[in-house]
Amino acid sequence: MVSKDIGVALTGFSGLESPGPGVSVARALREGWDGELTLTALGGDPVLPGAWLPGLADRIHRLPPAAAGEDAFFKAVVCAHEESPFAALVPGSGADARVAARLKERLQKRDIRTLLPSLERLEIVRPENLPRFLGNHRYPGPPTVTVTDPADVARQADQLGYPLYVTCAPSGSRLVFNSAQAELAVAQTISSRSARIVLQRQVAGEKFNIAMVADSKGDCAAMVIRRSLAVNGEGRTVSGAVVDDPDVARFARDVLEALDWQGPVELVAVRAAGSKDLWLCDVRGHLPTWSMLCHWAGTNLAALLLGHILEDQDLTGMRVLARAGTMYVRGIAETAVPVEDLLDYRRHRSVDGRPPANGAARPARNGSPPHGLRVALTGISSFDVINPGLGVARALRTADGISQVYGLAYGTFDSGAYQGELFDRCFNLPHGESVDALLERLVEIHEVSPFDVLIPSLDGELPRFIEAAGKLRKMGVHTLLPSGESLELRSKPNLFRGTLPGDWGGFAIPDSRIAKSEAQVLKAVRSLGLPAVVKGPVSHCIPVASEADAKCAWSQLSASGPKEVIVQSHIVGPVYAVSVVCDTDHRVVSTMTIKKLAICGRGSTWSAVRVEQPRLEAAFAEFLRSIEWVGPAEGEFMCDEVTDRFYLIEVNPRFTAWIYYSAALGSNQPYLAARLAMGKHVNPPADDKELVFLRSSEEFPLRASHVAALSTKGVLSHD
Repeated sequence: MVSKDIGVALTGFSGLESPGPGVSVARALREGWDGELTLTALGGDPVLPGAWLPGLADRIHRLPPAAAGEDAFFKAVVCAHEESPFAALVPGSGADARVAARLKERLQKRDIRTLLPSLERLEIVRPENLPRFLGNHRYPGPPTVTVTDPADVARQADQLGYPLYVTCAPSGSRLVFNSAQAELAVAQTISSRSARIVLQRQVAGEKFNIAMVADSKGDCAAMVIRRSLAVNGEGRTVSGAVVDDPDVARFARDVLEALDWQGPVELVAVRAAGSKDLWLCDVRGHLPTWSMLCHWAGTNLAALLLGHILEDQDLTGMRVLARAGTMYVRGIAETAVPVEDLLDYRRHRSVDGRPPANGAARPARNGSPPHGLRVALTGISSFDVINPGLGVARALRTADGISQVYGLAYGTFDSGAYQGELFDRCFNLPHGESVDALLERLVEIHEVSPFDVLIPSLDGELPRFIEAAGKLRKMGVHTLLPSGESLELRSKPNLFRGTLPGDWGGFAIPDSRIAKSEAQVLKAVRSLGLPAVVKGPVSHCIPVASEADAKCAWSQLSASGPKEVIVQSHIVGPVYAVSVVCDTDHRVVSTMTIKKLAICGRGSTWSAVRVEQPRLEAAFAEFLRSIEWVGPAEGEFMCDEVTDRFYLIEVNPRFTAWIYYSAALGSNQPYLAARLAMGKHVNPPADDKELVFLRSSEEFPLRASHVAALSTKGVLSHD
């Protein structure tokens, strides 16, 4: 491709655990375009977390909400174009593509080009319309139902059968296994009561995603076929590989011809178990969220699309089929940006992007001092939920006194294991409750790669590590852990059983009921009133607005865990969290409070800002002293929007997953904990920086040899 300096505008930077393709497309363009590139990130999200990652966007511009209409969209795009000119617009969602298709001629008059099919062709591939297209062209597809009334979801889902995907645009799809989960998925993702809900039966078999770019004549200019290697509990692919499958390629070209398409398209197909037939499950009118995999495989679809938009004829070096065997794993990237920049984005709708810098997805190692601390830590996966060990490692990497960081993995596709920027080496740990098996494996690891401090980062593993702490100390491995009694005292059943004081001055413990049957759940709801929430003893919180909702919540939670739930009144207001580190005398040596700005459906924090709450922090410190806490902890609170009263929602007995933020602010709580574990005196600096924490999804390259090393040898070295 001829070197060309160009400006490009992208959308698709929104979305939390189900992100748009903006981040991946921007990275692929940065890597694959031969020439100077000025990127403008566009989006209606009030935070737009993905666009702030260092080195992605030169300019970030806020779009009006979809309800404002296409004229408002057009004016906002033209305004962004006048601030920082761009020659091409690449939509990153089906909704944006439909608006851009309607505005195509008006945009072209402003010298803004795009390559998209007609609005009619985009409409036929919407989830609710796709079954008609499949029937007209005799393509096999999964049973699909469109539901217009959220109250009818359970009945329709039961008729369709499980497992099934629930799709509420623009929030993406979620895999569910019963009617209670289907209703919860709708409640957590539906944007309005009038939104259409699409239910689709899951097809068992081999899953493929086929990404293509069709030229202006409708011919396939290039194709990448990705096969899913690992899929999480919500049906999302977290690891995949490029394959060369002639049958899938023929199928994809046939579908593309039937679509009469121009521009980017992604097909989701499944080769049904025990059959050679391919079932077409979804058609997406934009580049894929895994566009960097295409780049690594030698077929950069993002750069190719841009070349076709600009009608650049020198595209002969692009591969039509990508290099088979190229693999990736999905993880997360984090950064912190000045508060004033985010405020400017919200006030003025436009702000400069972040220049390339270390410290976010790929922090620079601070020299790895030979006599620094060697720290091992667990919880390095983002498979189903984002584990805290990733943030702990990212924070430790910024500390001058850290020599080595070792990751301890429980699964082959723990994303952190393949991030050499975070870990020097990674080792697997045994599953199960056996303390002896855990100690035996830690001894093996310690003999190969000695470490000074061990930081467990997962709730469920803490009892084992607490029991093993004495023997670890004899090995020369130091920990900073509470006693088993303290761990139990902060558990939800104990916290909300009514045995602890209800008022701590700076916060209160909400009125709660422990229920061990459906009848007790209904009794609790009637006593507390509606709306309410029903919580599992360890995780999950389901809002309920009726007794029928309460029955569904009991059914879902009791089916997947202990036959015990907690019922509380629903508190409406912002969510806060206090992260602390306590020394062995149960004194809080470091504390920081955040207000959460964006939370995904699983409860993970995707953006937050530090706030001053001295009264809340003092009260939480007193609570931790009362239960004789040692080590890191996080208290989650809700602030009632009417009374401004804080209510304690839960106490997490380890570092929070957003703990990298403490390092960005200056206190670096993981490093403080490591020093305390070694018996060192700490004098934490004040968090005097005004930064906003932001997180986004990101792909990381994966080598087959690395997967084999971790799964068969139990060790992967990044030295």
